[in-house]
Amino acid sequence: MPLHSQSHRDEADNPQLAAERERAARDLEARVGAEVEELARQAMRIEKHYGCPMDIEWAKDGVDGRLRIRTFLIVLRALQHQSSHC
Repeated sequence: MPLHSQSHRDEADNPQLAAERERAARDLEARVGAEVEELARQAMRIEKHYGCPMDIEWAKDGVDGRLRIRTFLIVLRALQHQSSHC
């Protein structure tokens, strides 16, 4: 029997499980949405600073879960963009 079929049956038998799963999905969606908004804010700050759109690399810290932007790459790319006038 496929795994998802079992989980649907478990939820049908246990409405509390279904509610918990739905709440967890909403929480995850809210966290991801907040992270995307934070990345967009940071990208706009970087663009404003350098005067043109920049490629940025980012990662989520595996220890504290914070978003990190790799600034040394931004500076290198800024120098490349300056030579081509954005």
